[in-house]
Parts: sequence; C-alpha cells; structure tokens
Amino acid sequence: MLVPAFALRHENDFGIGDTEAVRQAVTFCAEQKMGLLQLLPVNETGADNSPYNAISSVALDPIYAALTPEQVPGLMPETLAELFPESVRAEWQSGPVRYGLVKQLKLEALSHAYVEFEAVDLETESEMAAEFKSFVDANSGWLPGYTLFRTLVNEYNSSALWPEWIPEHRSLASAEAWLLNAPERDELVRYRQFTAYVQWVMWRQWTEVRMWADQNKVRLIGDIPFGVSRYSADVWSERDLFNLTWSGGAPAEPYFAGMNFCGAGARTGHPSLRLGGTQGARFHVVAAARLDDEPDFPRLPDRSCPGTLPALQFSVDAAGEPRFCRPD
Repeated sequence: MLVPAFALRHENDFGIGDTEAVRQAVTFCAEQKMGLLQLLPVNETGADNSPYNAISSVALDPIYAALTPEQVPGLMPETLAELFPESVRAEWQSGPVRYGLVKQLKLEALSHAYVEFEAVDLETESEMAAEFKSFVDANSGWLPGYTLFRTLVNEYNSSALWPEWIPEHRSLASAEAWLLNAPERDELVRYRQFTAYVQWVMWRQWTEVRMWADQNKVRLIGDIPFGVSRYSADVWSERDLFNLTWSGGAPAEPYFAGMNFCGAGARTGHPSLRLGGTQGARFHVVAAARLDDEPDFPRLPDRSCPGTLPALQFSVDAAGEPRFCRPD
C-alpha cells in the first residue's frame, strides 16, 4: 500500500496524519495480509510544505508528531486541552490540512513539553534525559548544523532564505562564531536545544512505528526525495557538498507536450550534490527506501534549464550531451 503520511487519519488526530496514524495503517496492512507500506518523504519541509523540497535531508518533520503524554516526554494533558480544544480539533478534522497552523501549534505544544522536560528530566538527570543526550551524541554529524540553522530560521520569522540573512549568519562557521557573543546567547542556545529535543521526539516515535511494523511483518518503505532545497540546513552548513550553479530537474517530455508540467519539463531548483563527498542517511526508521525520480534527475541538457537554479553532476550521455544542467 502506498499512501502519504499526511493523508492518514485517526479519531484523535490534529487535522493531519501522524505517527499514530501510520502505526494504525501498519496494523491494517497486517490484517489484510499486505506486506508493504510505502510513505512519501517525511523530512522537515519549509513554507511550501512540499515533501520534495525539504529543508533537511535528515531532520524529521514535527508536523507528523503524535501529541499524547505517552508519546511526548514532558507533555501535559492540560497543555493539549488549552491549545487544542475539542471545537478546534473537530474543525481541523473536517476540512483540508491547515499545514502552517497545524505545524505552528504542534511546535508550541512541543515547546511547552520541552519546558517540563527541561525542568524535570534534564534538571534531575533522569534516564529519559540520558536517552536524549545519547541521541544528541549519536547524531553529532548533522544535528549541530541543523539546530543552528533551525534556530536562525526562527529568528528570521520562519524564513529559510539564508542568502538574505546578515553576513554573520550565512554559514555554519560564521554563525557559530557569532553565537559566542550574541546578546541573547542563552535564549538562542536554549531554543537550539529545543530543536534537538523535537528531533529526538520524532526519532522515538518513528522508531516505535518501525518496530511495530517489524513485529507485524510489514515492510515499511520510505521515499528519498531527489534533492533538498537550496534553502536547507544541508546547503547552508555543508556548502562544499553542493554546486549551486547547476539546476536539478528533467527535460520536457514530447509525449506530454500539451500538459503544463511535463510539457515544459520539471525544474526543481535543488542544488546538485558533489558525488563522493556525501554521507549516508543517519536515520534508520524504514526498512527500505525508494529514490524518487532518480532516472530523470541527472538527464539535464543545457537548454532545459535557464535561470540561476542549482543537479547531480555525472557525465555526458550517449548522445554527447551533459547529463546535468548549466544555467544560461
């Protein structure tokens, strides 16, 4: 069964599918003797909410968080009652997904939970706090860059357009140096740790979903997006891995000449990876993964992509044309 996580719903959701809905989908698959459940990407996205325009190749989107005290360390029932009264939940469940509002309120609920987690668990160095710290240590290869990027996005009113930030904020190294003497350093460091906490919560929830799938002999298949956004934590923090002068996408398909998308070709705007310098995925919450649009992504003749967008750098194809796209 192939289904986007956001389309799965259950009786107590908050207007969008969440990890609990995926868990119930796993149960359904097992009961119907279906051995595969495939999801679209669940990486964190930016303002456009597209699963194929992620702001991180690793970070999990908190919009899919199941909000119960059992599933979110530190979350109190009164917080849920205050932020999500039954009237609000009923309204959200009856219409289309309100992405921006849902994510905003889920992050607010998670921030309340973090305050409690900080005061109770981190302060007393509980076993849960030790688990959180172990997660941070185990993901030190990507988490520092992501958390500082996410903190700065918050400072810029949710704008991830890092080329428009002040010069001190436009790279991981310069931002780390700036943070050392920032006027609101303590507040920024605390928010940065909150973003790590959110990723830990999501990792715990998706790991439990994976374990449930394994127990029920349902193979959970993920979907690897064909690139990350130019305005992502990856590009911002690891600029040397990307070539920002090439553009991802695919040339026009003659058969679909009358259709707006296929007839004009697909221009994703994703910066290209410099192959050989990349790292493997750090999260293992699925049993397998599909690389979306991989056959078309590198086949990019020059004429298909004017402008200043960034594509995978391979070699020339059999016809002697570049298998990538240089802006005009």
